[in-house]
Amino acid sequence: MKKLLLLFVIFSIILIGCSANAEPNQERLQNIKDNIGSYDNVMKYIEDEISFDPGKRIKYKGHNFYHYTIQLKASNKFSELNKDEKYYKMVDILKTVMADYPIDDLYCETKKTGCFIHYIEVTSGEDTYTIDYEERENDYNYTININSDEEYRPDEESRKSSASVDAYFKQKENSDTETSVDNKDGNDWINLTENQKFHAVSNSLYSLDEQGYTILEGEYYYIDALDAFYSDNTTRNESVSMALASVGTMSGTIYK
Repeated sequence: MKKLLLLFVIFSIILIGCSANAEPNQERLQNIKDNIGSYDNVMKYIEDEISFDPGKRIKYKGHNFYHYTIQLKASNKFSELNKDEKYYKMVDILKTVMADYPIDDLYCETKKTGCFIHYIEVTSGEDTYTIDYEERENDYNYTININSDEEYRPDEESRKSSASVDAYFKQKENSDTETSVDNKDGNDWINLTENQKFHAVSNSLYSLDEQGYTILEGEYYYIDALDAFYSDNTTRNESVSMALASVGTMSGTIYK
């Protein structure tokens, strides 16, 4: 009889523990995932993996609350950003998601249980960037948390020159379009971002086209070739313009 009573108590505890688990509305979760996957300004910087972490349960006056984190994995494009740029991209991601989901409620389907979006998190290599899911008047009023032990905002000068996320990245994009291969060697090439490489090659191909050359391939063909060429340390002192011309000649894809 005692054994049966003990089993009943254990079983009851298990049931109570199970009933305390968060069960957010799955349709809402999928809708959020689908919409994030459709944001061009977000998906350029993250991989396709999107998940939700309920975090630890918080008990208050007989109710259970879960503060969910939307977990995203950074793409190479995010990893290439500097610290300030990562800050502004985190704000950009947050504002984009909040534009469609200003209410953080995930409509938990378990009684006396609340499920809410509390953070957005981007993992980049060994680093994790987290931002609170909340509305702010100005972009630079946000604080991001890096690896749970560093709170970060851009310095005052950066804030003055970056009144908004849109302005910041538009300014960056405009500066990248002016990148050229002139006076650059392999050491310079390997330090360019993917966007800068694209515009550097694109500007060179445009110049060659204006000079009457026939070009059979697009920018990414030559970017891949230059990346491979400069992967060897012994070639890093070669100029990018000469290397590009050599690739075009040897592959027969640039001629006059």
